[in-house]
This record gives sequence, structure tokens and C-alpha cells, in this order.
Amino acid sequence: MHLAAKSIRLFAVTNSSTAREWYFLAAGTQAGPISQAKFEEMLQTGLVTRQTPVWTDGLSTWVPYGAIPADLPESGLGGFKSCSCCGRLVSTDNLLDFQSHRVCADCKPVYLQRLKEGLPPRFGSGGVLAHAGNRAGFWIRVGAKMIDSFILWTFNSVVSVVLMLAFFGRAGRVMDPKDPDFLPLFLALYGALFAIQLGSAASYNTWMVGRFGATVGKMACGLRVETPWGRPGYGRAFGRYAAELVSGMMLGIGYLMVAFDPERRALHDRICNTWVINI
Repeated sequence: MHLAAKSIRLFAVTNSSTAREWYFLAAGTQAGPISQAKFEEMLQTGLVTRQTPVWTDGLSTWVPYGAIPADLPESGLGGFKSCSCCGRLVSTDNLLDFQSHRVCADCKPVYLQRLKEGLPPRFGSGGVLAHAGNRAGFWIRVGAKMIDSFILWTFNSVVSVVLMLAFFGRAGRVMDPKDPDFLPLFLALYGALFAIQLGSAASYNTWMVGRFGATVGKMACGLRVETPWGRPGYGRAFGRYAAELVSGMMLGIGYLMVAFDPERRALHDRICNTWVINI
């Protein structure tokens, strides 16, 4: 490993006046060089994580990205420093120095808001990155989904009974299928039930995740949804539910991704840049 690191130094940038280049290991295979801009893009999309072995000029060997020493000389980073909150390397011109910590523009709103609310800042992490080793697995998420499904099933069952009584008569009158009014009423009933079930699920997930960062099922299982910048808002929560429908339409493969994904993310997590973590 030391020889590999030394060999690629022949091709790496060795001074701060030249564009920085990075190397990383993916599935045991060395990749690179890639530019600083491309590297930051890969960090944002999760292709490179805090556990990914990386190397750049100034490092003596391969190290996990999250373990890059904070005191690495600035000349070794080409004018970049790691944000104390998200861990990303950011130009020193775009970092806020506050109470001996460096905060990037993306983390600044959450950082200042947490200070305003008297909450401890999440240093060295930036939301989900603090919980890189604490992401929720497949079965605990299945348990949370079952609880949420039961809640929605109970609500929809009550609504279904009420609608059926309204459509077919409270006195127990059963309409004859040959009745010309039967088919229109039947289609209207099931159309209304479908719309209510879809709307209730969308409203439930959007409000709970947007307001609390978790549904009742996730709360019961000690889970929470987060983004790289903290908890998702209502817009992202709605988008995540819409993306979850895609996961379901793919015969559940989008959900099964959690069992095999290195970051334990489902398809809808990938689409909306979210993680589900243990709290």
C-alpha cells in the first residue's frame, strides 16, 4: 500500500498552485486521478464516503476520507480545509471560522440554528455523516414499515366502511349488479378509496418526516431520516414518499437495496439524498 501511494505521487500534483487531484479505492480497485471539483461532487452523491480509502498529495498513505487529519498542512490540500460539520474539503475562502471550528456554507444555517436553539453542534459529521457507522439495516426498517402500514391500514379500513355505508345504504341495502347504477357507483367507490389511501399515505409520510424526521414506525424503532444537512423539510419528505412509490412499483427491489447497499440506502434514499439512521 505504501508503494502504491508513493508510485502515484509521481503523477499527483505536488504544489498548491496546481489543481488538486485525488485517488480513491472502489471495490479494491484504484481510481483516479480526479479533480477536486469532481471529488466534491462524488462526496455529495455518496459515491465517496467517510470510509472510502483516499490519497492525495500531503498524505503518506491511503486513509479513509473521514480520517484525514485536521492538521494536514494547507499547502498539502491546495487551499482546502475540511468542514468541521460535514467533513467535506472546501476552499478556505468559503469556510466560516467560529469558536475554533470551520463551517462551510452548506452547514452554516444548521450550525447557527442549533446554536440558537441551545443544541450542541454536530462536529465532524454534518448530519448523516456523523452516523456513518450507525445507519439502519434492512430488518429494523422492515419493522418500522410494518408499524406504519398497520396505522394506515387501520385508518383506511375505517374510512372504507364509512364510504361503503354511504354508497350502498346504511340500512344494509345491497345493490343488484344488474342495476344500471351499480357499475358507476362501484367504480366511484373504489376510485375514492384509492385516492384516499394514496392521499393519506402521502400526507402521513410528508407531515411526519417533514416535521419530526420520522414516522411513528420509525420513532418506535429508534430510527430517523436525515440528509447531509440535517432533517428533511416537507418538500424533500414529499419527494421521498413519491420516490418510495417507485421503489414499490419495482417489485420491492428498491426496498431490498437496503440489504445490499454499502450505505444501507433504499432506492428512494438514493433519489432524494437521504439516509435512515439509528438514534
